[in-house]
Parts: sequence; C-alpha cells; structure tokens
Amino acid sequence: MRGAKKLIFVFTTALLSLLFGSQAVFAADTLTLTLSTNQLSVDLMPGEYGSADATITANTSNPHGYTIKIATNGSSADLEDVVEPTRVIPTFTLESGQTSIPFADLGDGYGISTDSGANFMPLPSPASNGKELWHTNTSGQNTYTLTFGVKPATGTIGGTYENSFSIIAIINPSCPVDEICYEGNGDDGTGTMANQSA
Repeated sequence: MRGAKKLIFVFTTALLSLLFGSQAVFAADTLTLTLSTNQLSVDLMPGEYGSADATITANTSNPHGYTIKIATNGSSADLEDVVEPTRVIPTFTLESGQTSIPFADLGDGYGISTDSGANFMPLPSPASNGKELWHTNTSGQNTYTLTFGVKPATGTIGGTYENSFSIIAIINPSCPVDEICYEGNGDDGTGTMANQSA
C-alpha cells in the first residue's frame, strides 16, 4: 500500500560545559545553545525526497570555543512507524572511505546535512557518544543550519515515522602544556579531584 507519510524529528538540547583542570577548578566560561524549533516534520509520498531545516545558535565566552554534536535518543537511529515500530526508514549508510553522500547520489533513507543539503551524513547509533556537527576555536556567537533530508523507499508503507535527537554543546577545554586536564563528561560541578603530576 502506498500513501503519504509524515516524518517527525524531535529535538532536545543539552549543555555539557563544566570542565576540569588538574587543580579541580571548574570552568567559569558561559555557553548557551538555542534551537529555532524543537520539532520538524516532512510530508512525503514513497520515493519522494524532502527536507526540513532547524537553526542552531551557540554563544560562548570560552576563548577556546565549543563543539556541537547530535545524538540519537531512540532505540535505534532509524525512524520508526508510531503504529508499527517494526516498520522503519533507515538512516543513510556510507561506503568505506566516504564521509558524506552528495545529494545527487542519495539512495533511500534519511540523514543530516551541515551544508544546506548539498551532502548528507548518517545519524549515529544510540550507543555512540554522538556525531560532531560543528567546532570552533574562539569565543563568540555563531548560527548554523541543520538539514534533515529524507527519501523513503518506493515500497514504504504510509504512516507517521519519527525519532528524537539531542543537540549537545560542549565547551572546549583549555589545558596548559605542563598540566593534565580532564573533561567532566556531564559532571554536575560538585566533584573534586586531587592534584595530578606528569
């Protein structure tokens, strides 16, 4: 059966901005992250291509910048039918050595683009720590466009397919050459660490 389907992408945000130095001093630099929307949807027929954009704005006072990642929240990276979870639209796959898929070469599936839809990448599996989207080495504010592109296979059954994702911003650490530095990995800022020597 062929029919229209709605593809829904739901976002949450996470800020991982507390970083350790060797003296267990927490970073005082600020980091903010905002999204233009927390949900995108695309209405498609099987075999058609469609896309939707979200705007991400990040601002930090950290002179070493930040890193923005995306992580999958669902049980897999696939888009699952809300009525029958065994029906899925898989994320794009890359051949060995590829880092992205040019738009003209897309097969069936879905993925993300950081260059306004010219090239697409697959979504990471939930077991991973996310895929890096952007990275800066200076303080300041930047705005980015994240594009979700979808091309369901011709035989895909109509319905609503969805997944949710976290957009994660992390302050880049500053580590002098004569120190060992540690990333907090989500620590809430109450931990301590003894001095370390190298």
